[in-house]
Amino acid sequence: MQNHSEFPLEVQRQHIDQVNQRWSQLYHLQKEWSDKAINFLFLTNSGGAIAMLGFIGATQHVHFLVVLGLGIMLLGLIFVGILIAHVYHQMTRLFDAWRNEVKGYFQNKITWEKLNKDDELRSKDSILNLCLAYISLLCFIIGITLGILGFLVANKFFNLG
Repeated sequence: MQNHSEFPLEVQRQHIDQVNQRWSQLYHLQKEWSDKAINFLFLTNSGGAIAMLGFIGATQHVHFLVVLGLGIMLLGLIFVGILIAHVYHQMTRLFDAWRNEVKGYFQNKITWEKLNKDDELRSKDSILNLCLAYISLLCFIIGITLGILGFLVANKFFNLG
């Protein structure tokens, strides 16, 4: 296993290009897809909460299930907030570690193989991110279901609509 300075100049240039490509790839992929997922979760939970608040304001009799559904969707928004904070810190750690190890590679402190192996190990999916995202989605599904059930029950018992 060779250090950076032990490779021929052309191979060193290829490694530098590969480092830059990986850096860009990590940044853009993670940012794009985490933004999409987080925006979706935020919009669905907040949109559902706003719709239920509108329903609550428009009717005289609000069934408990509607209020419970609203509370669950608001809980989903809290999970999205925690997810955003966690992803931010995770990306910061990924880039800090990558930057430090690239520096170590160019200073001949670590090998090319170790640089890539360590990056691969760090870049695994976070189970916490997945859990937070799916819990938020579940909050939306449960919240909207309870809201619809509450609306249907209120219509049946209070002859609304």
